[in-house]
Amino acid sequence: MWHKYGTISTLDTSVLSGDTPIKNWAGIGVRDYGTKNLEKFGTNTVIKDNVKPYGCASCPVSCGAWIRRNTRYGLVDIGHRLEYETASLFGPALLNADQDSVVYAGELCNLYGLDTISTANAVGFAFELYEKGILTEKDVGFPLKWGDPDAVVKLVELIGKAEGIGKVLGQGVKKAAEIIGRGTEQYAMHVGGQELPAHHPQFLPGLAITYTADPTPGRHTAGGVHWWGEGGKRLWTPFDIGMDLGASPKYDYGDKGRKAAIIAMTTQVENSIGFCQFASQVIYRTLPYIDLIYAVTGMKYTQQELLKVGHRIHTLRQLFNVREGINPKKDWKLPKRVLEPFPEGPLAGVKLTEEDVERMREQYWETLGWDPSTGYPRRKTVEELGLTEIASDIISILPP
Repeated sequence: MWHKYGTISTLDTSVLSGDTPIKNWAGIGVRDYGTKNLEKFGTNTVIKDNVKPYGCASCPVSCGAWIRRNTRYGLVDIGHRLEYETASLFGPALLNADQDSVVYAGELCNLYGLDTISTANAVGFAFELYEKGILTEKDVGFPLKWGDPDAVVKLVELIGKAEGIGKVLGQGVKKAAEIIGRGTEQYAMHVGGQELPAHHPQFLPGLAITYTADPTPGRHTAGGVHWWGEGGKRLWTPFDIGMDLGASPKYDYGDKGRKAAIIAMTTQVENSIGFCQFASQVIYRTLPYIDLIYAVTGMKYTQQELLKVGHRIHTLRQLFNVREGINPKKDWKLPKRVLEPFPEGPLAGVKLTEEDVERMREQYWETLGWDPSTGYPRRKTVEELGLTEIASDIISILPP
């Protein structure tokens, strides 16, 4: 599946399940986009442009692909196949079913060096401001209407060139809202200035933890109880940690923060040795990392020693934030819209409140030995992990 489609394999089901955020996180996929648009712009239509697969170094799967497509905006010659985030956020999220537009917008982002998640969120932000009359055709230079493929490409070009309204949008939705003002902060979908990925916490509540509690907020790849494991019979970790985490029922928030913290620590180990999360956390299986590290380096770790390595990496990342004056407790909050219940569709009736999220992330921080009232690592934890010297310039402001 991954070789043939890459992450685009999840597009159709994500749109129809409520996972994909629609219309700047205010819409409903089955109602506003629907199956007819997915017939024009869906999983199987995207792979028709494939020329040749590619993969990361030494990977036998090769889940990426080079594509060739002669769009009406220009030729995309040996460009990157659309991944789920790019496709969903430039496509269904904007009610755009025009594949030429989405492929070309993705190509422009690659050429300009723009992140597709952040750029597509900025486009959706602008579309909503236009819909509400906050931005006008005079401000933008052309009309912005949901589903208009030409407007999508034009906005990406302006962002890439830092021209006109693109100079504002290109600074990210948080800064753009500050510049535009007039209450536009409520339409800026970000955590700590990081635009949100195309996965809804009401569909996968574990993401609410990683979006607001991880040292790099607003990321869907930080490791946790989400993806295929949430709601299943058993949670998996990238390597054997000598304990069974059991299950994480989707809408049971009682122990989710603790389990997410443990998996996040194991994810830092996986990241540091250069392995792919698809091999463990998406296709759930435990890999023999302890044996692999020993075979390559001669270093023999126990399960708890390797978990401590992940704990140390994770804590060091948060210490960087402390040094830079970031206040995770105050600054990293989900936008209110993300938690507003849907009146209909597959997520109707889901209850995920700000209090639920706060309780889960406090449990996450507590499990890591970080102060749940601030998100700062405790001095005791820093000492136990051998990070006292490296944190010497901020040790005095850490909680005991």
